[in-house]
Amino acid sequence: MESSENTVDLNGQWFGFYQYGPAYGPKIEGEKVIFSIIIDQTEGRSFTGKCVEINGIGSSTEIARLQGYIDDTFISFVKHYKIHHAIDPTGKETELPEVSSTRLMYSGTFDAETDTITGKWEIWLNDEDRPEVATSDVTTGTWEISRDPSRYGI
Repeated sequence: MESSENTVDLNGQWFGFYQYGPAYGPKIEGEKVIFSIIIDQTEGRSFTGKCVEINGIGSSTEIARLQGYIDDTFISFVKHYKIHHAIDPTGKETELPEVSSTRLMYSGTFDAETDTITGKWEIWLNDEDRPEVATSDVTTGTWEISRDPSRYGI
């Protein structure tokens, strides 16, 4: 019987997309950003990594850092950017220098049959980050990664 602590080996390069949710408005909702991540599973269930966005509305040239864990088939990680980028409902990207950084929370499930991980992501903004945004404002979307780049046209 396999240990649930190390069921899935995440090490290596993955490819995929994140998709904007309804909070982005009808012009942006459903749009995808294609990205690649490299994961280093350091201590059994823990991992770190780097993410590079390849193309899509709002894609960033900044390398984002990842830190997370896997528990059996459940995966959770935080993607961290040094600069806060935002997309308005028309698709225009803005950089918000008053925000020190952006942290996105990702959670999902590994599917052994398809060798993919799918899930949801969310960004919580609070009064400290942006005074004009209500404390409860959250933006969400979905994501998917696989070891096969051709799955995403890469």
